[in-house]
Amino acid sequence: MVNDEKMKKYRETIKYIAYRSIDDRNFGRTKLNKILFYCDFLAYRNLGKSITDDGYIKQTHGPVPTHVKKMANSLIDDREIKEINTPTGNYIQKRLVTLTECNLDVFTPQEISLIDSVIEVLWDETAKAVSELSHQFIGWQMMEIGENIPYEAVLIRESEVTDDDLAYGAELAKELDEWPVISP
Repeated sequence: MVNDEKMKKYRETIKYIAYRSIDDRNFGRTKLNKILFYCDFLAYRNLGKSITDDGYIKQTHGPVPTHVKKMANSLIDDREIKEINTPTGNYIQKRLVTLTECNLDVFTPQEISLIDSVIEVLWDETAKAVSELSHQFIGWQMMEIGENIPYEAVLIRESEVTDDDLAYGAELAKELDEWPVISP
């Protein structure tokens, strides 16, 4: 999180998610964490890089972005968002509400579409439900509490290899055998 441009984009990502989630009665900081997680890991898989460039730590209730608390608190201090604490069951929901317009120029159309899709899929799900869902991610499963979850984990295939997969692999191997050998 060294780069100012990345920091600006991260801040705008939080604001945009909060803005789009204003009518989701279950949106709070925990759900923000999971939306960011899915957006970043899906962007890495589908677009070749994450949106926020933040790291993710395995915690008991799922992946947590390393810098999200600092970023959200900075946005609150700068009066770009506010936090509304609402009793919900046995805990306090920390709902983030935008106070300023989002700068969408920092995003590609594909990133906006991806963020919107994640929000839509998780719409109305509780913090507990999205946390439990994140436990199904192999990257979360393979790490210990407190460890970084590598983005590359999103590339791990969890299903059995099919005959089509084997045929495709054999086809690639055959093409590779036909390439000329270049000596140093």
